[in-house]
Amino acid sequence: MDIRPAPRKQPLCALERRGKNHRQPMACGWLTDRFGLCWQVVPRNVEELVSHPKAMQAMMGMIKMDIAALEAAARES
Repeated sequence: MDIRPAPRKQPLCALERRGKNHRQPMACGWLTDRFGLCWQVVPRNVEELVSHPKAMQAMMGMIKMDIAALEAAARES
């Protein structure tokens, strides 16, 4: 079976997970779990933040999203 990342169409939810796990980080907050499924955990206001060009540009260079940096970049736009 070939599983590929796809646009999300589900409600946003808050999730914080700590400790040792099998997740592999990718760009822009995406990760792959031990089953090979791709997930993106984002803050509730991510759509508002990345609507600002500088915040979107900042996010594209992140592996783990830095919310403070995204908010600062959004204020600069």
